[in-house]
Amino acid sequence: MKTRNLLLAAALFAGTSLSTSAQKLILSEDFSTAEWQAELLKLNPGADEFGVPKNANAPNLNAYAPPSPADGSNKNASYNNMNVTDLYFGKYKLNGDMETIGGIGSDVCAADGGNHNVLIPAGFYSGQMLPLGFRMFKTTGFLELPEIASADSIILHIRGGNNTTPTQLTLQKWESDAWTTITSLPVQNRAAFYANSVDEIIKYKIGSSTPIKLRIAHLDTQPYFQIYQVDIQEFAPSAVINPEAVGFKQMGRKLIVDEPTKISIYNTIGSLMFEKQVVNELEIPASLGNGVFMVKTSKGSQKISLN
Repeated sequence: MKTRNLLLAAALFAGTSLSTSAQKLILSEDFSTAEWQAELLKLNPGADEFGVPKNANAPNLNAYAPPSPADGSNKNASYNNMNVTDLYFGKYKLNGDMETIGGIGSDVCAADGGNHNVLIPAGFYSGQMLPLGFRMFKTTGFLELPEIASADSIILHIRGGNNTTPTQLTLQKWESDAWTTITSLPVQNRAAFYANSVDEIIKYKIGSSTPIKLRIAHLDTQPYFQIYQVDIQEFAPSAVINPEAVGFKQMGRKLIVDEPTKISIYNTIGSLMFEKQVVNELEIPASLGNGVFMVKTSKGSQKISLN
């Protein structure tokens, strides 16, 4: 039986290929970029010569500049009392501070070997480069994103604010005129990784093919965390090599057929995992799990990926 299944798998999977190209980013923001540094200064211009804030929504009397920790002993520094009213770039709302931490571990980004550094203009670290991120207020802090056309996965470059105590963030969406929680995600204590990287990468699959508005929030009193970068992948149906031959398209875990057919789903060793007569669409059961499968219809076979 095992030999027969292996032969079936070889026949089914022969001649097909699954696209593994990187998904397009529909949103990508890194607080250390020159564009973000200019925008932070624009909306936090400090006070005039009479000590009156140039922007009534920006109460800090000092114009924005990346802050310097007082010394090299793992201390942080924040630019606080910043503008939390106006929208940055006309679309992002921030409720928190900008923060640097000095004298601590690696400054290498875990994702790509780059960094999230900015030049410190004054103070103990004057003329040096330090990672800079956005630190949300406890219980009320958030980074509110604009509505986007779709969202497959969100990818966060993040660092916990405490050396020994982990924390968590909350991912929310705007729904029925209120923020509703999608999930809470754990954030490691920074000693768990700072010897090798400045951040940890947290990825969560949202799987929305329709417009969605998201925010990342800190809704409790657990330790602070810094966000360096936010990426969101555009939702895209899985690639189908021969759509006219196989007669279906994939949207996440949903298969949509162009005419009534029997759908058979096999694993990579050729075992039949699921079979059903389908008129319009099929929601693939969660019990099948994730991975690569072969879908067979009356028109042919096609490899798919579930995640």
